[in-house]
Amino acid sequence: MPMLFVYVLRRRSRALDPYIWYGKNSNGTTHPVGQKKPNPYGLYDVYGNIGEYVQDWDINLPTDREITDYRGPSPGVGGVARGGHWFDEATGCRSTSRTVFRNRTRGPNGFRVVFAMEEELAPVAEVESGMYTNSIGMKFVPIPAGSSLISSSDLPSNQPEQTATVSKPFYLGRYEVTQAQWTEVMEDNPSKFKGRDNPVEQVSWDDVQEFIARLNAKEGHARYRLPTEEEWAYAALAGRKSFYGIGADLEKLGYVAWYHTNSGGKTHPVGKKKPNAWGLYDMIGNVGEWVQNEEFESKGRGFVYLGGSYDISSDPDILRNQIRSTYGSSNVPGSGVGFRLAFSPE
Repeated sequence: MPMLFVYVLRRRSRALDPYIWYGKNSNGTTHPVGQKKPNPYGLYDVYGNIGEYVQDWDINLPTDREITDYRGPSPGVGGVARGGHWFDEATGCRSTSRTVFRNRTRGPNGFRVVFAMEEELAPVAEVESGMYTNSIGMKFVPIPAGSSLISSSDLPSNQPEQTATVSKPFYLGRYEVTQAQWTEVMEDNPSKFKGRDNPVEQVSWDDVQEFIARLNAKEGHARYRLPTEEEWAYAALAGRKSFYGIGADLEKLGYVAWYHTNSGGKTHPVGKKKPNAWGLYDMIGNVGEWVQNEEFESKGRGFVYLGGSYDISSDPDILRNQIRSTYGSSNVPGSGVGFRLAFSPE
């Protein structure tokens, strides 16, 4: 798909305009990023606007073999920029365009930063293509059947590794349910931290069941529900061993979560942190999330919520005990607790 995209733009220069700032439409200046259409991977301004420095120094690329993860020399005298500039003609903005700047001189270039992940993420285009959007704008990500091992570092102290297994595929909300979505269905907003795109909170488990019943009735089926605890844990892991999506490096928790250190003591609009490998946002922090399960222990009945809220700690020994919590009653609003919906395939 990306190769076809580049080929079409190269052969038809008029097709550049929706995607690229270049010599024929830039008026001789750069423009704010993200104003043109993205490429199929969701990247903006890959061609035109400014050239972009890459890590490699200049060298003739090998021609006698296939290039896989090739990197040029670490030292050198020529810095390489790719992608073309606001002043270039169409041919200068092809994916093969390559400019070398000698002797470390500054040029009309900028850059974008790479963030190295421990494991491969699902391509944006793949996640987007399989998503389902419902009548009130909720987006649902397809979750495949399978099993994932939960690291003991994510479980309450002294618990061994566990396996989360889901036997049937399902859809899970890409985001926590927002206050705007709650209000559209329930015609009220109980949240403490008001914001249209903030997650709804201060809702009880029973409140959520009423929301689900009304939404199912609105759409004429019975396919919306809360995820089970097993489904939630499996989706949060997204093929890894850590809910955080960052392995054991809790210094990077702020990349994926609103928590005690960075939240300012309040919730934030959904989807502003990095998603996990399956395209799910805010699985940790922001608000805790009700799941369908009830549990019965010596202390009595309990209703489970997972993921922790905006005030969770980054201390590993505390965090592992905040990922899973319970309320003793189904009709008591949870402080800092909201939810995301599951959607069962037909």
